[in-house]
Amino acid sequence: MRKQKTNHVIIVLLSLAACLLIAAFIIKHIEEKGGGVFKESSSKKLRSADIEPFISEFINQDAFRYAGSMLSGSEKSVYDKLLLGVLLQEKKIDIKEYKLKIEELRNVYACLRNDYPEIFWIGNDCEIYYSGKIISECLPTYLYDKDTIRTMISDVTQVKNRIISDTQGMNDYQKAMYIFEYIIDTTVYDSQAISSHEKGVEDISIEYARNVYGTLIKKRAICEGYSKTYQYLAQSMGIDCLYITGVSKNQGHAWNYVKLDGEWYGLDVTWCDPQGSKNIKSFAYCMLDEKAMKAGHESDVPYKLPECKGERYNYYTYNGFALSSFSKPQLSDIIVKAYGEGYHFVEFRCGSRAVYESFVKAVNDNTIFECFDGLRRTYGVTVDFLNYGLIEDALVVRIEL
Repeated sequence: MRKQKTNHVIIVLLSLAACLLIAAFIIKHIEEKGGGVFKESSSKKLRSADIEPFISEFINQDAFRYAGSMLSGSEKSVYDKLLLGVLLQEKKIDIKEYKLKIEELRNVYACLRNDYPEIFWIGNDCEIYYSGKIISECLPTYLYDKDTIRTMISDVTQVKNRIISDTQGMNDYQKAMYIFEYIIDTTVYDSQAISSHEKGVEDISIEYARNVYGTLIKKRAICEGYSKTYQYLAQSMGIDCLYITGVSKNQGHAWNYVKLDGEWYGLDVTWCDPQGSKNIKSFAYCMLDEKAMKAGHESDVPYKLPECKGERYNYYTYNGFALSSFSKPQLSDIIVKAYGEGYHFVEFRCGSRAVYESFVKAVNDNTIFECFDGLRRTYGVTVDFLNYGLIEDALVVRIEL
């Protein structure tokens, strides 16, 4: 019997170069071969005796998968089928009956990857087989063999369980902040992996930097690794969390939305991790509302995101470091509070551009030093020279003490 000619497409869904998101397509002809037999997955719980126990136990079946919840019809069916397929590590996943277009399949695959940070063994690209004009099969890229995955899962689970143990008795906000600080305190931004990737030198380091294993075990990550690890740990603690891709600071980037007390907040762990010689973390992108988040982040996910309406848990508001209007006595109190809590810098958020401009005016006319009188009276610390900086899109000012 003559075999039917098919098209073969490789879709590179997410290629990170300095966290740059790129989609590319390469088409060639091959002969279609028979596909395997697949079982449907439940929309609520995964039920397949064929899934390795060490994998099924690793997958958090109680986590809210937002992107998948936004799909319906054939796209949701393909999402479920791809999910079971990558858990079974199927080489080919038969999706012919759903008749998806390339863009639809790319969106579904992105939804799956965005929802499941713990599935770290698939790459950012998949191959697609055509039967005539219909997409017949999807071939995910598997980064590691089964024995390696087993070892990696064991290592990640040990770290996760230790973190969960450390957060016992905390409320969700405290847990969210613990995860934020844990990742920053234990992770180094992997600029070397980015540099090698930009030069076309591909090695396993870039894949580690993109996933939870690289962040929690190798202690090195790029924005994808930071954000997926935050999502993974938050979901492990029962906190709804989204992984989001897009553009920030004129480059491809990834960040999170996290839900606290029924409200969503924006969070960017990567931009809060110090990159210079001074190992001082920032909180400028910690629990932001919609306006503040959109000032510096533009999403490219193929589904509608929830609106970040939360205000209470913004780091500066919640901890008393927000300046709603420019007031020298209020800024003096913030400076005293920061120093008293052990900080050798004060970082505060301006409620508006006008507040920041009033601060700059006080700097220029030297009246800003009146704001340090409280520090001198309380702790005997005198400030004669002002060293400050602005994180402009977040309207956050940092003053070194």
